[in-house]
Amino acid sequence: MFFIDSWIWIGLFSKDNKYLRCQEIIGEIEGCGGVINPIVLCEVEYGLSKLENIDFSLCAIELIEQIPNLMIIPVNSDIA
Repeated sequence: MFFIDSWIWIGLFSKDNKYLRCQEIIGEIEGCGGVINPIVLCEVEYGLSKLENIDFSLCAIELIEQIPNLMIIPVNSDIA
């Protein structure tokens, strides 16, 4: 299981060549699963809204939330 940080998601939706590597990393989620926390979603929304616009960032968040085998878990003292 992978923890997918915000830079990977931002890279996936960027318009430069970073998206290819990010796509590979996210593709590995299908086999073994991935984990993110709500803070990552906030960082992605903020980052993409600066690169593109708020509508683009909200669409990206919706796509992330629909990825199979990706768990969105809150951060608490047990996890930290």
